[in-house]
Amino acid sequence: MDEVLRARYLRAMQESIHVYPAENCTLRADHVLKLFGVVFLRLHDRMKCSDQRQDKNAATDPDAAANEY
Repeated sequence: MDEVLRARYLRAMQESIHVYPAENCTLRADHVLKLFGVVFLRLHDRMKCSDQRQDKNAATDPDAAANEY
């Protein structure tokens, strides 16, 4: 059974991604998708850094750790 996937470029669709550091070695991302200028999807992601990186940053200032991204 062959599946065919198709993709099409839509000039009217715009995507905005804002990535920024947050508290306690966390990286956040906000995605906004618009179609014909109207927002139809908002996504908010939160990613934690690895355990090794958290151990390294545990003894430092949380603001300093956030600026390492």
